[in-house]
Amino acid sequence: MTPRNVAVLCGAVLAFFLGGCERAAQVDAPNHLATDGVSFDYPGNWTVQKNEMQATGRYLQIRSPGAAVAMIRIFPHNTPVDVKSYAHSIGEKMAQDFAHSRILTPGRPMTYSDVAKGREHGVDLRYSVKIANVDVPHTMKIREWDVGGTHVLTTVQVADKHAFQAEPGFDLITSSLKPFR
Repeated sequence: MTPRNVAVLCGAVLAFFLGGCERAAQVDAPNHLATDGVSFDYPGNWTVQKNEMQATGRYLQIRSPGAAVAMIRIFPHNTPVDVKSYAHSIGEKMAQDFAHSRILTPGRPMTYSDVAKGREHGVDLRYSVKIANVDVPHTMKIREWDVGGTHVLTTVQVADKHAFQAEPGFDLITSSLKPFR
């Protein structure tokens, strides 16, 4: 992962920490996006904040009106990506970037869990942040997908206490990933 990509991801994480309360994902009237061989739907009340070509492929960031964020990386054909290494590089960069800010709860390490069920394969990254002196647990779900031969990584995150409002939006995005030619 390039330093720029890690910086963008860490910026999204910081914005997530500072964001307001989450609102329910509007999945009954979705928006649609097709780019670089992949198409997908996303909630009607969420917006595409970034849609840019980077050296490693297409990068998209979709945000809810609250603090949920979904990131999609579309890699060129035959570009190998190790999802475990990717997840650990995100965690290490977050720990490094936030070490002096005390955003990450001191003494509570990040934990990584492998996930492999059905079509899903990836890593859950769990951590806690301190907001107004309160521990707020978070889960970042990093998944890899084969979308018609195109390698796609999705990263979704929201505070655990708001997951019930954002998960339908995350599910809409990942379940609607399809090849687009």
